[in-house]
Amino acid sequence: MFGLKSHTAGIFYGVIFDIGSESIGVTIIESDQKKKLPIIIFSHRVHMRIAKLTPTTAAYTRHMREALFSASLILSRDGLEALGLHNRQARIQKILVTCTSPWSYTISRNVQYEGENEIKITRNLIDDLVKSAEAEINTQIQKEKGTEQDLLEVVERATVDVRVNDYTIQNPIGLHGKSISLSHITGLVPTDIIKAVYEVQEKIFPNVEIRAHTFLLVLYCVLRDLFPKTESLCIINITPEATEFGVIEGGTLIESTTIPFGTNELVRQLMDSLKKTELEIGSLLALSESGSLEKTLHDQLEQEFKSFFKKFGESMSTHFVTRRFPKTAFLLISETYRELFVTALTPFIRDVFHADQTLLMINPEILKEISFRDSVDPYISVTSRFFHKLHACGEIDAL
Repeated sequence: MFGLKSHTAGIFYGVIFDIGSESIGVTIIESDQKKKLPIIIFSHRVHMRIAKLTPTTAAYTRHMREALFSASLILSRDGLEALGLHNRQARIQKILVTCTSPWSYTISRNVQYEGENEIKITRNLIDDLVKSAEAEINTQIQKEKGTEQDLLEVVERATVDVRVNDYTIQNPIGLHGKSISLSHITGLVPTDIIKAVYEVQEKIFPNVEIRAHTFLLVLYCVLRDLFPKTESLCIINITPEATEFGVIEGGTLIESTTIPFGTNELVRQLMDSLKKTELEIGSLLALSESGSLEKTLHDQLEQEFKSFFKKFGESMSTHFVTRRFPKTAFLLISETYRELFVTALTPFIRDVFHADQTLLMINPEILKEISFRDSVDPYISVTSRFFHKLHACGEIDAL
């Protein structure tokens, strides 16, 4: 089940829009199916200014749209110039959009049919199971999002795993079995974000095929390809504005949840307590990591860190109280904050995950098949791999 499905053989040139919680990454890649790795031709990221804005405010959405349009201008100028220098005949053929939390919601459901006698698996049976899964997902959306659901748009409906008699099957139609189960995922993104992406597409890449996915689904597909023998794991994606968790059991994404704490929350706390600018806080964090701060300021920062991680841990605990997570966790976080968060959270995470927790960093060593040349960030590296084997999860619709 962990093998990724490749798209039609040949060379494709594509654009990736990675919509992060406080930044927009734009990338142009060459995907040659005769080669193991894609080539990253151009990559750039535009960051939003950190301010006291919550991710649900209209102002925050406006800032995100501004960052998207700024990144698009750079893409249309510098990116297309880089593409022309790489190959004068190259034309963009596909656009991949990924959205991370809090801009996306990834909801997964497993449904199953069991009978005393074997039955033949038909397309109608698969469709009925998919409809059942989507009905459960829609119920959850209505329950959790309330009226906000009208502001969300479904960007993907993917069946990522089908099993017959507990065995994963790529094409189950026509087979016989007593037990048939499938895992179905629905991804939702705010309508305003989708509209902004289409505005960019119409101006720069009219008539180019565009597909959108939640970043959690993309990361799940990439990890299950990299680690085919690890069927139970937890994904921890710490973004600037939120932290998202994905639980994988039996190789299938069965649950995801988000807490409203990210690295920017720490920066805001330090800006308030130390009365310094965002740039000054960044310098202090760099000095702290290198051990170059004078003792008084170092001690003050340590107290602020303890206060922040106490709140962070309490927020995690409220979500984990009724959950049992796998013992292996993969952590994705900006390199700037990696050491700080890992040091502070590792003991807590191990306690929450019932000890003996293996915490692995998603970094150049983990993503060994992805090129990090030219300082390409891990989010772009993950999405580039996904694009190279589009669409990686092998949806039932492809059967």
